Amino acid sequence: MDLRATPDLVHLSDTAAGRRSLCLEPARGYRVVAISGEVWITQAGRIEDYVLQAGEALTLDSPGAAIVSSFGPADIEVVAPPAPSVPDRLPIVTAEAMERAQREGRRLHAQAVHEIFAAAAGWVRAQARRLGSWAAGSSAAPGTVHRHC
Repeated sequence: MDLRATPDLVHLSDTAAGRRSLCLEPARGYRVVAISGEVWITQAGRIEDYVLQAGEALTLDSPGAAIVSSFGPADIEVVAPPAPSVPDRLPIVTAEAMERAQREGRRLHAQAVHEIFAAAAGWVRAQARRLGSWAAGSSAAPGTVHRHC
């Protein structure tokens, strides 16, 4: 039952023709006011249940479903949560601000590429030095054990 547009008065009855319970999903933000009779409220994910007498109210906080049931004839008012507020004015993004953001993005990208290539070049130089020192001092491959008989 979608009650988000306006508050709604619901009659819960224990007769076969009447509605005995009401499911609100998602329940968070709905306010249930007992106008007459007794109502029992259980919310998904919550251990505690609530029994409201006439004149009592409860604002639901479960992100899941809530079941509102009556013990007999009861009238409840179900008030939907307020609609999310929309700002009166959206922020304005100028073409100049967009260009600045794009320039900064290109600068950061170039810096990251430069750092990656500098690190790779350093690794290549270190490998070349290692191979160069091996070539100058030994005719065997790196890691070869020399044995003299």
